[in-house]
Amino acid sequence: MSSAKALRKMLVENYLWAVVSLPAGVFNPYSGVKTSILFLDRNLARRTDELLFVKVESDGFDLGAQMRPNGKNDLPEALKVLNDWRATLCRGRDEETTDATERVPPWIPVSRRRLLESGDINLSGDRYRETAAVRSQWPMMKLGEVCSLEYGSSLPERSRVSGPFPVVGSNGIAGFHNEFTVKGPSIIVGRKGYAGEVTWIENDCTPIDTTYYVAIKQKGVLLRYLYYILQNLRLTELRGGAGVPGLNRNDAYDKEIPLPPLEEQERIVAELEAERALVEANRKLMAIFEGKIKAKLREIWGSNEI
Repeated sequence: MSSAKALRKMLVENYLWAVVSLPAGVFNPYSGVKTSILFLDRNLARRTDELLFVKVESDGFDLGAQMRPNGKNDLPEALKVLNDWRATLCRGRDEETTDATERVPPWIPVSRRRLLESGDINLSGDRYRETAAVRSQWPMMKLGEVCSLEYGSSLPERSRVSGPFPVVGSNGIAGFHNEFTVKGPSIIVGRKGYAGEVTWIENDCTPIDTTYYVAIKQKGVLLRYLYYILQNLRLTELRGGAGVPGLNRNDAYDKEIPLPPLEEQERIVAELEAERALVEANRKLMAIFEGKIKAKLREIWGSNEI
C-alpha cells in the first residue's frame, strides 16, 4: 500500500468527519490546483459511520485572475450544513447509514465502509455522488467498462517533424508529426493542464502525453454518442494533484454513464447534431446583427472607434 493511500485510510478510519470540495481555481492567480478542506476530529469521527461530503460550486467570485464578484456564494450554505451535521453528531445519531444515492448534491453522507472499499480510498465526493439523483431510463455502466483512456505519445519538440497528422495537446492542436497516429475521428481528453476537457478530432492525429485518447472496449457504442456523454460528465471536477492539475483516469473510470441501444444512440446523436447546427446558425446571425448595431453607432457618432 502506498504511503498516500495508507494516510487516507488512517484518516477515514479514525479522524475525518467531513470533506468540503472547493471550486477548481479558487486560489487563482496563485494556484489552479483543485482543493478540498478536510475536517478532522477523532471524537466526532467515532460518533458516526459516515463522512459528510460538501461541494462548493462558487465562493462568490469568478475563477479568473481578477477574481470579480459573480453574485453566487455557496459558502454560507456549506457552513450551515457543516454546523448542522456537527451538532447532530454531538447530540448522537441513531439513524442508520444512508446511501449516497438517496441524497441530492451539493452534500451527501457516504459510509466509511464504502470509502475503504473504493480501492484507492479516494476523497473526491463526486466519485460517490454517482450522478446522485439521476434515474436514467437506460442501463448505467461504468465508463471503464465502456472505454479506456489511453496515454498519448511522449513527443519532445526536438522529435517533431513535418507531416500530415496534427499533434493534439490538452489545449488544442500544437504542431505536426507523422509517426504515432490515432485514426480519426477520435475523442481527446486532457490529462494535464486542461485536465478533463473533451475535444472531438475529425481527422487522424497524434495525441501527446498531456492527453488521453478514447478507445472503445464494448461493441454497440457510437463514438459520437460517447463524445456527448463525456462532455456532460464533468470530468474537469476530478482534477487533482500538486502543481499542474491532472486527471487520473481511474477516477473517470468509476463514473457511470447511460448506455441505450445503438439505434437509440444514433437517434440521440442526430437530434443533438441538429440542435448544434441551430446554435451555430444563431451565433452567425448574432454576429451579423451585432456588426450592424456597431456600424449604425459609428454612423451616429461619426467615429470608427466603436
